[in-house]
Amino acid sequence: MSDPDTALLQSDDPYDLIGQLNGGAYRVYQRDGYRIWLNVSESRDMAKRAVGRYEPDKFAALDEQLKAGQTVFDIGANKGDFALFAASRVGSTGCVVAFEPHPDNVGWLRKSVALNGFQTVTIKETALADTAGEAPLHIGPKSGHHALEPLSRDRGTITVTVDTLDRVWHELRQPTIDIVKIDVEGAEDRVIAGGRAMLAECRPVIFLDVHDIGSDRLTALNATLSDLGYTIAALDDPDIATLLPDKDYILIPQ
Repeated sequence: MSDPDTALLQSDDPYDLIGQLNGGAYRVYQRDGYRIWLNVSESRDMAKRAVGRYEPDKFAALDEQLKAGQTVFDIGANKGDFALFAASRVGSTGCVVAFEPHPDNVGWLRKSVALNGFQTVTIKETALADTAGEAPLHIGPKSGHHALEPLSRDRGTITVTVDTLDRVWHELRQPTIDIVKIDVEGAEDRVIAGGRAMLAECRPVIFLDVHDIGSDRLTALNATLSDLGYTIAALDDPDIATLLPDKDYILIPQ
C-alpha cells in the first residue's frame, strides 16, 4: 500500500501539491509589500498567488506604472491581490477602490485590508457594467469565475448590485483616476461602455483581461478603445496590438 503523503510529494504539478498539503483552510500569505488571506486548495491560481507566480507579466507591468499618490480602480477584485499590491505602492497619499460583487470574496478582501492596516483602500460590493441596478451574478466553480454573463458551468445565481464606472466616478466627485484594472469574466466591454466619460476625462492606463466574448463584441470593443484614443499591447507580446480572446493587455492613452 502506498503512503498517501509520498503520493502527494510525487505530484507532477507543484501548485496542486501546495493546494493538497494546505488542507482547505484559509491562511495568511506574505507577498511583495502586503499580506493576504487565501485558500490555496481552491485552485492552481490561488496557489500561484500564494507563491508570487500568478500573472507575473501583469504584476511587473503594473509595478512599472504605479506611483505614490495615484488613484487606482480594481474592477473584479476577487480576493484582492491586485488591490493590495496597488495599495502597497501608492502609499498613504494614494487611493485604491476595489470593486467585487460576491459577498464571500468581499469578506476575505476586507480581512486582508484590515490585516495590512491599509486606510486608503475602499471596497465597493458591486459589479460594474453599462447600466446600474441589480442583476444575477452567475456562480462559477472557482471564486474568480463568477460572472454577469451566463457560464457553461453555471452553479446558480445570486442577485447583486450593479453600477457603472461613470456613476461611481461622479459619486466620488470626479477624482483623477490613474490606473484601472478590469478582470470581469466576459463583461469587459460593458464596463468600458459604462465608463466612457471617465476614460475620456482621466485617461488612465488600463490593464484589461479579455475573455471569449464573441467576435462581434470584440470588434466593437476594439473600435471603442480606438475612438477613446488607446493603444493596445498584449502583456506577453507587445507586437499584438488588437484585442484577442483569453489574453491580458495594457492599454495606454495617447
